[in-house]
Amino acid sequence: MKNRKKFKRKPDIERSARICLLVVGTALVFTAVGLFATTFFKQRSKIKCTLSWTKTNCVIESRKLKSEGKEYSGPDSTATFYWEIFYSYYVGGRRYASNVFNAVDPGIYLGKGTFLSYISLTDKQINEGTGPYPKNSRHICYVNPDNPEDVVLEHVEAGFAKTFGCLWRFKKAKLILQAILLVIGLLINFQGAKILLPDRYKPIKRD
Repeated sequence: MKNRKKFKRKPDIERSARICLLVVGTALVFTAVGLFATTFFKQRSKIKCTLSWTKTNCVIESRKLKSEGKEYSGPDSTATFYWEIFYSYYVGGRRYASNVFNAVDPGIYLGKGTFLSYISLTDKQINEGTGPYPKNSRHICYVNPDNPEDVVLEHVEAGFAKTFGCLWRFKKAKLILQAILLVIGLLINFQGAKILLPDRYKPIKRD
C-alpha cells in the first residue's frame, strides 16, 4: 500500500465567523418574535378576561375632558380629546370608585381639534347634562369577581388592532426595543447567510 500523506485542512475563519453570525442573528430574531408574541397574547388575554367579569350597577360621578399626545399651549393648539369617566359602584356593601373605561382605551374619544372648540363643546354638555355618560346617570360596569378593584365600564373586542393599539399606547418603549432587536437580528442573519449561498448566487467580483 502506498503511503498517503495527510494534509490538514486550513480552517476557514471567515466561514466560521459568518456561521456564528447566522446563529446569533437567528437567536435574536426568535427572541424578538417570542417577546412580542408573549407581550401581545398576554395583553389580549387580559382584554378577554374582562368579558367574563360580573355585571354590577354603577353611577357616573363626573366627566373630565382630557387631551392625548400634546399639552395645552393655547386655545388654538390641537390635540386628540377624550372623556375621562369617573364612576362608583358597590360590591359586598363596600363602595369602590374608578376611572377605567375599558381594557384598551382611557376614555371615550371625541376626535381631534383645538382646545377652544372642545372645551366649549364639553362645557356645554356638562352644564346641560347631555353627551355620553352624564353625571348621576346609572349604568352597568363589569367587576373582576376575584378583585373588586378591577373594573371596566365597557367591553372591547380583543382583535389585533385594538390589542396592538393598547400595547403601543402603554408599552411603546418595549415594542420599539423588540423591533430594534428584530432588525439587528435580520441584519446579522443577512451578513451571516452570504457564506452559505451557492456560488452562482453570489455577486461576481470584478477587478
